[in-house]
Amino acid sequence: MPVLQASTGLSLKATAGLRLLPGSKADDILAAVRKFLATHPFKLKSDAVEIMDGAHEGAFAWLTLNYLLGRLDSGATGTVAAIDLGGGSVQEAFALPDLEATSAPAGYITQLKAGGATYNVYVHRCDARAQGVQGSCLYVRVLATRRWRCGLVWFVGRAVES
Repeated sequence: MPVLQASTGLSLKATAGLRLLPGSKADDILAAVRKFLATHPFKLKSDAVEIMDGAHEGAFAWLTLNYLLGRLDSGATGTVAAIDLGGGSVQEAFALPDLEATSAPAGYITQLKAGGATYNVYVHRCDARAQGVQGSCLYVRVLATRRWRCGLVWFVGRAVES
């Protein structure tokens, strides 16, 4: 309904693959999207169009996967892990029970509210351009499978090519 558009906030977050574009292409794309969205009556904050950080990218992949599988009403141990293999980075995310979340390294837990509960989502991000990506992600895979039964679902993406 057009009358509600002016009070509806809009946010568009790009993933890490956009950072791989050469020169100012990523900024140019984001500016074009902002300009397009500004022609519509939706509420648009100054930071509504940007590249999201890896922790949020992994946490939202986890949230989307568990929502689609109907797992958000079963607590942390009833959810599945998400591994997002994109063109610019890899994120591995899984929910931890509250007690285990308190012992996680600083900066690795993203709290999300969904399905009437708060989840402590452990997110480990590996930059695809970094060396030793496989070694740094291996620890998280072992940690995830040692905690409880995890279902791993692979999302396969591609970098944008110019």
